[in-house]
Amino acid sequence: MVDDNPTERAAVQAGVPGVRVLGSHLYYLKRVLLWSAETQQPVITQESGHKTEMVHAQMQRESVRKTLSHAEFLETLQLRVSLSIIQNTRDLNMSRTLELFNKTNQFNTTGERHTLEQCHQHFVAGHKIYVIQAEDRFTHYGLVGAAWVQDNCISQVVMSCRALGLGIEDALLAFIAKQSAGKNPGTFAGRLQPTATNAACHSFFSRNGFTQLPNSPVRWTRPLTPLPIHPSHISLTVSDDQPAAGSVKPIAYANASSMAPLAQN
Repeated sequence: MVDDNPTERAAVQAGVPGVRVLGSHLYYLKRVLLWSAETQQPVITQESGHKTEMVHAQMQRESVRKTLSHAEFLETLQLRVSLSIIQNTRDLNMSRTLELFNKTNQFNTTGERHTLEQCHQHFVAGHKIYVIQAEDRFTHYGLVGAAWVQDNCISQVVMSCRALGLGIEDALLAFIAKQSAGKNPGTFAGRLQPTATNAACHSFFSRNGFTQLPNSPVRWTRPLTPLPIHPSHISLTVSDDQPAAGSVKPIAYANASSMAPLAQN
């Protein structure tokens, strides 16, 4: 709390001792705000560090989008995504994934936030996080999507706003369903809790063949046969460093147009 009035500062300090109160030395205020431990970012992810370049690439991409139909735009995008699975908090992608869960509003199927300790407890309980990195002919967008999964249920999906409208979330869902069908055939489920800001994902499950359960409005289900359709304009590969025994095996989806070489920036 910053205030140049000593009476106001004293009232806050007396009423809420846990709040740090500043303002008694205004000439030092800038130094304190810049260097105090409370204002430091513990981790700067690669995506955050290159945000300016990504925004410029997205502006170029959106300029091209205006000259083509949506289907033509997707086919010429040369969109490639790479999927990997996080199973513990020591994973190198964990910082960016946690940032994505805690900052995403538009495409966040539950609006839930997580601490690192909560993530650890989820992993202990058998949950996994599927994460997606994306690149197109304009740039590499980094880690743009993530989904909490346990058995045959997707409990939460988040997607960065810079990746919306490209079908990446549908490719992620199709892959998870395929893996679930190989291990636990039957019904596939997902959770969707509408919030004031997540309208962008309200149709996510319905357009992929899920039906809302009348006695549990947050829960959506669908049979695993037939499987959800993988978008044809997306080339998807799976990281080679996944656990082999009884787990995910590398697969790839591609079509001729999506495998064209990416333009260099």
